[in-house]
Amino acid sequence: MKIKNHLVLSRLEVLAAVTIGLAHFGSWISLHPQPSLWTSWDLLSLTVRLGVCVAFPIWSFRRLLALQARARIEGREASYPLGWTASNFAWGVGAASVLVVSLGVMVTQYLKS
Repeated sequence: MKIKNHLVLSRLEVLAAVTIGLAHFGSWISLHPQPSLWTSWDLLSLTVRLGVCVAFPIWSFRRLLALQARARIEGREASYPLGWTASNFAWGVGAASVLVVSLGVMVTQYLKS
């Protein structure tokens, strides 16, 4: 793999990590104190954020597998920053868990009212 390709990939990974971090932070903001005021837009927003949190780690992992396969074909070892992939999975799992909890709170409060 050329160094240029790794630099481009690293920039995309940083963008993915920042986006997932913002989604994680946004999910905390979306927890309104009064779930009865939540609208269908809030549910859509939570669903989109969950999709973002799941899509980026999957994309990162698939890219890692593609790079490793290409390196094996070329007869070399892939020098890939595995830390970024682990970080993306951690952000994704953290954000997804927050969104699932907030969705559970929303449904519970809706059923109680």
